[in-house]
Amino acid sequence: MGKKTKQLTLAFATLLTAGLLGCAPAQSQTPHRESSSQATDSDNSSQSKASRAKEESPAEEALDETGGESQEQEDAEIPSSGTPYHGTDREWEERVRELQRAMQESVPTEEETLQVGPGLQDIAQLIGLKATVELYRSACVVDVDEGENPYDVTWDYGELYDAFVQEVDWSLLFDGDYYIETFPGLAHLYHKDKDLLLRHFQTVGIHEGRQGCQDFNVAAYQKNCGAEVREAFGDNYECYYFYYAMNQKTQKEIVSTGSEKKQLTTKLTHMQQTELDNLNEYRAEVGVFPLEYDAELSALACYRAYIDALEDWDAHDWLQAPEKQDEITEMMDMVLTEHWGENTVHGYPRNRDYSFKQGPATAWYIKYRYSEDHYNAIIAEKYCYLGSANCYISDYKKENAEYPNAEAVYVHFDVFVPELTTPTHD
Repeated sequence: MGKKTKQLTLAFATLLTAGLLGCAPAQSQTPHRESSSQATDSDNSSQSKASRAKEESPAEEALDETGGESQEQEDAEIPSSGTPYHGTDREWEERVRELQRAMQESVPTEEETLQVGPGLQDIAQLIGLKATVELYRSACVVDVDEGENPYDVTWDYGELYDAFVQEVDWSLLFDGDYYIETFPGLAHLYHKDKDLLLRHFQTVGIHEGRQGCQDFNVAAYQKNCGAEVREAFGDNYECYYFYYAMNQKTQKEIVSTGSEKKQLTTKLTHMQQTELDNLNEYRAEVGVFPLEYDAELSALACYRAYIDALEDWDAHDWLQAPEKQDEITEMMDMVLTEHWGENTVHGYPRNRDYSFKQGPATAWYIKYRYSEDHYNAIIAEKYCYLGSANCYISDYKKENAEYPNAEAVYVHFDVFVPELTTPTHD
C-alpha cells in the first residue's frame, strides 16, 4: 500500500495530569487525516459526570500544592469509594520493598550454586520464572535520560536465567537484520540498535516464540523435535531455544524452519496487562467485543511515549507537526493500518523524584474512564486492537506557561486501530 494512495486518519485525546484536558475532533494540518484540538471541560460539568458514574477503584491521590510536588488542576474528579484514599506514597514504598525483597531472594546464598547445563532438567528450571516487570507496576518505568536502554523497560528474570543466556551461542538463533525486518515496530522503538534488540530477543522474544533468524523457527522445531523434549517443556518456548543451541551435536539436524508464524504469543508487563484487562471490562459493560493486544502496536505506543518524554512534546503536538508526517505514515505502514486513535496522559511534576513515584502509581485506565472523549475511544466498536505503553519519564526543559514549575514529565499512551497486519495478527 503506497503512501501516495493511502488515506490515513488520526483521532486522539489527551489527559494532562497537571490539568486533565479532553480533545474533540477537528481537521488537522495534514490532508486526509482527522486530527483534534484541545477542549477543556468545565469543573462543574466534569464533577457532574463523575458523580453520576459508577464508583470504581479510587485514583491515586496527588500531593497538594503546599508539598511542592505536583501541579494538579484536574477538571474531571474521580469518585471516592467513601474512605479517604492515601495510596500513592504508601503503595509506592510497599512496592519498592516488595521489589527489594524479590531481588534479594533471587540472589543465591554462598551455599547455593547455579545449576546451568544442557540437559532437559537443567533447562526446565527456567519454566515459570517471572520478570520483575511482570510482577511489579513500579518496575514498568523507562527513564529516557539515563540507563542502559532508554527505549524500553528491562525484563530481568534473575541470575539463573542470565547464567543460561551467557552459555548460548546466539548467532545460531538471532540475526539483527532479520529481526529488524520481521518486527519493524519494535525496531523503530529500539532505533534499530542491534545490541539492544538481541537483549530483547534473549529476555522477551524467545518467551514469545519470536523467530530471530532465517534458520530457526521455534514452532517448526517444537513440531519436529523428540517427544521427550516436548514433554519436558510444553509450550514454554524459551526452553526450546536454549535446548537447541546448547545441544547442537544432537539437534542441529532437526528441521527447524517452515511456514509457521514468526511470533506465537505476546508478553505484557504488569502495567500493560492491567490496562488491557480494565479497558476490556469497560467494553464488556456496554456489550462491545474485547480489544486484542498486539506487540508491534504496543512497541509503537511505547515509541509515542518515548518521543514525547524525550523531546518535550505535549499532548498530541508531535502527531500534528508537519515535519513528522512522513514518520507517522511510516509507523502506520509498519502495521498496515489506515486509522490511528490514541489516548494519553502527560504529568508535569516539579521534580524527577516525584515522577518516579506518581508516574508508575497512576492508574491510566481510571483517568481515561472519567473523561468523555477518552472513554468513547475505549468503547468504540470501530477499534479492534490495542497497544499500550509503559511509563516514560524525562526531564522537562520546555518553557510552558501552563506548567511554569514543571521540571519533569511522565507519559503514557494507549493506541487503538481497527485493523492491522503483524506477525501475530495476519
